[in-house]
Amino acid sequence: MEDKLRILKIDVDRNMELAYKYNIRSIPTLMLFQDGRTKWSGTGVVTSDYLENVINNNCYIITN
Repeated sequence: MEDKLRILKIDVDRNMELAYKYNIRSIPTLMLFQDGRTKWSGTGVVTSDYLENVINNNCYIITN
């Protein structure tokens, strides 16, 4: 079964290549990807309700 949503935490001090690749300048930075493409990016602390809204508005979710 495929993952519907995967959340990863990346330590940019230990993964400087990723920080450079995605132009991360502030911590925390949240990025939402789908099909290998960035769908949304934001910085700062957000509430779970806000994050749920971002996911619902920026990604299609396939249900079986």
